[in-house]
Amino acid sequence: MGLRLHGHDAVATYSAHEAILQIEQEDPQVVLFDIRMPGFDGYDLATMLRHRYKKGLVLIALTGLDEKEPRVAGTLPLVDHFLRKPLEIEALDDILRHSVAGND
Repeated sequence: MGLRLHGHDAVATYSAHEAILQIEQEDPQVVLFDIRMPGFDGYDLATMLRHRYKKGLVLIALTGLDEKEPRVAGTLPLVDHFLRKPLEIEALDDILRHSVAGND
């Protein structure tokens, strides 16, 4: 909802599997995801998306976990941006405006 209030098109999914299906249908420019998800987590999602789309997607990882936690540390090199919880919508909005404009 916050993204829409800032003028962005946004679709929410609630699992990595749903995200993959939505990405295939919508062809987004940016994917924002939490690193900690049940089952197929953010590390797995970032790995798959980088393999499939190379640099064609801007990946933004979000977490409240410590950056030294292995899944977080492994995810960081795969993403374009990393944000900590609690999410500051203004920081995300700034990243999105630059990414969508192609200035990233």
